Amino acid sequence: MTSPPEGFQIIEYKPRELLVLEYRSTGMGCMLVFLSVLILGLGGGFLIAFVAAPDQLTQMFTSTWWAALAGVGGALSLIHFSFFVISHLFGSTRMTATRDALVITKSLCSITRSKQVSRLSMESLEQVKDGGEGEDSFPSWGLVLKTRSNHVLLERQPIAQSDWLGLILADWFGIPYRAATIRK
Repeated sequence: MTSPPEGFQIIEYKPRELLVLEYRSTGMGCMLVFLSVLILGLGGGFLIAFVAAPDQLTQMFTSTWWAALAGVGGALSLIHFSFFVISHLFGSTRMTATRDALVITKSLCSITRSKQVSRLSMESLEQVKDGGEGEDSFPSWGLVLKTRSNHVLLERQPIAQSDWLGLILADWFGIPYRAATIRK
């Protein structure tokens, strides 16, 4: 087995019996700093306004329907981007491959979510370009396990991560690996 790229760790390996990999997201440092400053700036500003002048803040968001809608949309955006930053910094994905199945376990602090994919239902592994087009200036790739429903194993990562994982799992389960046609 080849040595893993940045972000991956081989936890346990018994040829053709058990393969346990753990992955933590890498890259996107500048974007994480930008989002953190944005979240702290906007969220902190609204928190200060809420504490210092709650009546004026309430009046601002209830004066017209679109102000209330903008307030709800802004709050949901702050929550979404906060979750993105926290999961990128503190989340991990563990993939346990046996002869018969792949168990994907995503963890964030003490919150864990697992799903099992049977070997019999696996069709292929497909590398997809999921960033770097249009206004997105960060080229990135993901890896999707094709079954009746798609299972995203990696997303928005450098190409080396999805290449390595795709080849390892395709060989392990004896299924095709389709690399992305766009490599840059």
